[in-house]
Amino acid sequence: MPGHPLDLKSSLLDLNGFLDTVLPLQATSPSALAQTHGAVEVLARQAGGLAYEQLVIWRERLADPLALADWLNHQQGVFHGLLKWMYATRNMAFHNGKFAVPADDLTAQAAQGVVDMVLEFLGNWHKVQRSLGLPDSDPITVLDELSQRKDYLDSQLRVAQSCHPLNITTISAPDSDCWNRV
Repeated sequence: MPGHPLDLKSSLLDLNGFLDTVLPLQATSPSALAQTHGAVEVLARQAGGLAYEQLVIWRERLADPLALADWLNHQQGVFHGLLKWMYATRNMAFHNGKFAVPADDLTAQAAQGVVDMVLEFLGNWHKVQRSLGLPDSDPITVLDELSQRKDYLDSQLRVAQSCHPLNITTISAPDSDCWNRV
């Protein structure tokens, strides 16, 4: 039904509606959201394993803005380390003149994942730009803006009392405030 946090009649899931089902409920939360929140809990418990574990972990992160900021910074460090590792193993394979050891295959798979992630960000950014009638930004400009946005979000999370203002539909879109759902 329209207005429901998980309106499944749409071909696209409302990401902020989904986020609301994971965020802690507020006293002012509508009853439909409270029911959905409970249903997601029951479904995750029934599924068990990783599904339930991930729901618990994300509910804990989203209940504490500082924990979410710390997680974002940890993810940044992981990707930074991954890029260093890929560069080092690429150089070793290049200078040895062969690409044959298992680590080389892992490097190629990791590189494919990083490229896929970057293309997702760029694709969403350009899709939104085109829908607004704006010209495409060059990739370096987009990545620089996304880096600044991550730093801005980190600063907002470090002083926030709640993650409820988080607007995940605009995190990777041009000229958007990812800390304001207005």
